[in-house]
Amino acid sequence: MVEDSPIVTLMHKKLLQRCRIDQHPVICYQGRQALEHIRAVYHEQETFLVLLDLHMPVMDGWQFIEACKDENLDKVSIVIVTSYGLKAYEERAKKYNHVVGLFHKPLSIDDLEKVKSIYKEA
Repeated sequence: MVEDSPIVTLMHKKLLQRCRIDQHPVICYQGRQALEHIRAVYHEQETFLVLLDLHMPVMDGWQFIEACKDENLDKVSIVIVTSYGLKAYEERAKKYNHVVGLFHKPLSIDDLEKVKSIYKEA
């Protein structure tokens, strides 16, 4: 999970655990930290699901997505989670194979059930 708001991070962490997506999610507070973590643990056989905020300091979500593309991190699936209007980002998100979903925050249990089914297909 890449999110700079501690409150949203706590809410989403509890939901990830409740929905049995991840009992111990890795939490990063900005894109560069998340990218460094993925680089350190990336394996071709393993897949990664990233819940990504777009508006963060140091490296924002779009820069993170670009870095994943540029570094051929093909096993990274990204679900954008934003507090802004989804319509504004739909077209841009479609340009990236890594982006498999786009949701408004805070996430709900229904949203995370959709994320689970998207991630299984990705």
